[in-house]
Amino acid sequence: MRVGLTAINAMPDMTRRVLIMRRLDGLSIKEIAYRLNMTVKGVDYHIARGAFLFNQAMVESGLEGVEAMGGGGVALNAARRKGVRDVD
Repeated sequence: MRVGLTAINAMPDMTRRVLIMRRLDGLSIKEIAYRLNMTVKGVDYHIARGAFLFNQAMVESGLEGVEAMGGGGVALNAARRKGVRDVD
């Protein structure tokens, strides 16, 4: 759990906010876009980026992040399609 919290805290502010609103608060993508005054596409980008960064942190720590964020491979592919690059 500590690795997950560290990964979330290390995310860029907007990515962290969007991810928390989606995963913890259970808000729809449209509701998040409205509340943060951004486009639905922008929210999608931050969700994919957050999933990618979270799963990357899990893999680097030797843990499996697939269950936590809903499909590591799917998240990775979505993040790549949206232009998210590896963060080293």
